[in-house]
Amino acid sequence: MRPISLPLLFTLFLLSACAPQVTLLRPHPSATPQAAPILAPSPSPLPSPTPAPSLGIDPAALDGVQISLWHGLDGSTAALLAQLTTEFNLTNLWGITVNLQASPNLNQMETALQKDSAQYDALLLLPEQALSRQEELKDLGIYLHHPEFGIPTDQIPVFFQQSAQAEAQWGVPFLRSARVLAYNQTWARELGFSAAPQTWQEFRQQACAANASWKTDADQSNDGFGGLLLENTSNWQTPYGWVTAQGGQVLEGEDFRFGAEENAAALQNLFSLREDGCAWFLDSFSGEEQFAARRALFLSISLPQRQSITQAMGALASADEWTLIAFPGDSPAVPVYGLDFALHRGSEAKQLAAWLFVRWMLEPEQQARLAQETGLLPVRESVLRAKVPSFAALLPFAVLYPQTADWAIASQVFGDGYLAMARIFPYASAQGVLDEVDSTVLDLTKEKE
Repeated sequence: MRPISLPLLFTLFLLSACAPQVTLLRPHPSATPQAAPILAPSPSPLPSPTPAPSLGIDPAALDGVQISLWHGLDGSTAALLAQLTTEFNLTNLWGITVNLQASPNLNQMETALQKDSAQYDALLLLPEQALSRQEELKDLGIYLHHPEFGIPTDQIPVFFQQSAQAEAQWGVPFLRSARVLAYNQTWARELGFSAAPQTWQEFRQQACAANASWKTDADQSNDGFGGLLLENTSNWQTPYGWVTAQGGQVLEGEDFRFGAEENAAALQNLFSLREDGCAWFLDSFSGEEQFAARRALFLSISLPQRQSITQAMGALASADEWTLIAFPGDSPAVPVYGLDFALHRGSEAKQLAAWLFVRWMLEPEQQARLAQETGLLPVRESVLRAKVPSFAALLPFAVLYPQTADWAIASQVFGDGYLAMARIFPYASAQGVLDEVDSTVLDLTKEKE
């Protein structure tokens, strides 16, 4: 069969202290001449406290200050943000009022900002979007580490580092999601495996064993089930997880190199897995039911999909135990991502007022509610371990993605390329797809300049 034109496919997909006390010992009275008195040491002077960095304005002067927060959330998450904002407006000690400006999604918010960016005081946006707006954003370091108004040290570093660049903190995380593998522990034990796979070889062995179990009956129509179910949506997190776990990198210096040898080898492993029947592609929008029905031992998911799996298991009355694992490889990886708060570089009063709202949103009580109702990860470690204990063991494997504004473009091309690879299998090589990704990203980033 003649290979399908990759450039055409890409065109289609791209559309889509106190002082020490000293006791003085006085000699008893005596008739003998007294020795010269020994002078007691003077108390050591207390160290001068390091003055807190100036915030430019006394928080007591914020009464009546109003700020606008722009966001692109929808559904229940937008409703929860609105509810929390109302609570802050009614209870904060400074008399600050936060007004929400909602857009249907991040793209439409970005379009509105391009028309008049001076209208906002705070934003909820992706870290890469914040990096593209550095000239108009406030470096949050002075607030983040402030002794009185900063955030305690149980913040999760990898969540905060995504928006840290050039010794500046352009955003702080609101919540985080992650891409992980769902793994059926009960079925794996029945197949003879007592532990989740960590290396690629272990992963392949378990995936192929799951596929082999479907070939033991007379029905040949189900012989492709088992193993890894490849999702049919465009997302960069899944291929990034596979590439990173197997030692690849997509950025060299300031240039994207999706087609690097290590990256192609990592994705070619998925090709070979599928060639051997140990991975399969479902041309529909849901894999949770297939996972619950044991048609897949592994399924890559975002964290909110946990609820869908639980519901699918319940619908089938399945008693199987399942868990979350990292993408396996020499360096197991869990890509983490999500929205950040960023502040406009405006008046000192509005900057501080906006920060006090952000700080309130990051307090344990609010983070616990947000995590509970959204299924996402809180950004305070104490809350994460209490509310999402299943993810706590995966935290050491959390990985950043490239800290560049161009990731907003490159990530979409990468995700579309990965989906193209899955859909046109076996008529493409991983190397060919990734080379095309590089070429397309280069063209699009040049156009943006």
